[in-house]
Amino acid sequence: YWMTVIDQNNQFEVPRQETLKSGNHRNKISRCTVCLKTQQNTGQGGYQNGNYYVGQTLKKH
Repeated sequence: YWMTVIDQNNQFEVPRQETLKSGNHRNKISRCTVCLKTQQNTGQGGYQNGNYYVGQTLKKH
């Protein structure tokens, strides 16, 4: 999921449509974190629920 970054004063306004061009997109969008990571030294990596992890187990909220 992608979430947009908005100013707190504009949170109930209708969003303004705009095109994002190359550059610093992190000022406008961020990746939603759905899983919590907990340390577990398995020494192996892999994919789980579309997320790549290395030596960690991903847990859903």
